[in-house]
Amino acid sequence: MPRLGRLVPALCAVLLLAACSTLTVRHLARAPWSVAPGQSLDMKYWRFAYDVVQLPDQYGVRGRALPTPEVPDWVSFASDLWFEAYLCDEEGQVLARDSRVYQARALDRADGVPFEFILKPFPPQGRSARLFVTFGYSMNAADRAPGGPGNEAPARVFFASESALSRF
Repeated sequence: MPRLGRLVPALCAVLLLAACSTLTVRHLARAPWSVAPGQSLDMKYWRFAYDVVQLPDQYGVRGRALPTPEVPDWVSFASDLWFEAYLCDEEGQVLARDSRVYQARALDRADGVPFEFILKPFPPQGRSARLFVTFGYSMNAADRAPGGPGNEAPARVFFASESALSRF
């Protein structure tokens, strides 16, 4: 029983920290929230071209993500890929977010990857509050699809990620 006596306070401390944590994107590039068509935001490895759409009681963000020139030319296949859209305030505190996970795919540099996010209503910020949008991503990519021809030698691997951070 002495272990249980130490475990309960430790578990309570972890739960308290988790309840007090917030997500922040202040380290990421952000664009002012706008419903104007034809917006874009350049991140290190992905460029997000998007439109904001007003839906009943929520907002939609849809468009295409295109790899930037920072992604090496030899990268041709993404085996693990996800994108997130974040709505945040001036300090970078995340007010709403949505995620999309993609199946393994060839990396099409010209056409990119289509996305669509739904951002649920966020806490009232007052009429003068400035809001921003940004994106997160994680990509595990290689020079070829796994299991394909020419797999005698190990594949070259490339990893890129930018996303929200938890702040306590």
